[in-house]
Amino acid sequence: MMELSQDTKAEQLNEILYPKVQAVHLVMYHLKVSSPETKYFKWREHICSTFDQYWDYLIPEKIRTATWHNTVAGCISTHNALFKSGFEETGQTGFWTLRTLAKPSPSGFKCKYIDFFPWLIHTLDH
Repeated sequence: MMELSQDTKAEQLNEILYPKVQAVHLVMYHLKVSSPETKYFKWREHICSTFDQYWDYLIPEKIRTATWHNTVAGCISTHNALFKSGFEETGQTGFWTLRTLAKPSPSGFKCKYIDFFPWLIHTLDH
């Protein structure tokens, strides 16, 4: 059996994880641009609800499992460079925002239906 290099393993891991992180980043960017007065968004009520609404456009090749909410939570909680917890300010878990209001990179986003996703195009172009 052929041994995979560390670079190949990292590349394969990125193919599995990165689209989800990019999709969550895009959802949170959209929420922040749509509601700039809101400092933190509730994990289930805002982030997961928006993700669920646009699932078929964000990651159409992925099957929605019963625990997909946990996958979103995992993306948020393990990517501290992108996402910031609101726990210190709110005293409650489940509140998140973008660390900086940085647009997701269109070239890094692997959504195959990008042309049919109106708020995606608007978000990335403005």
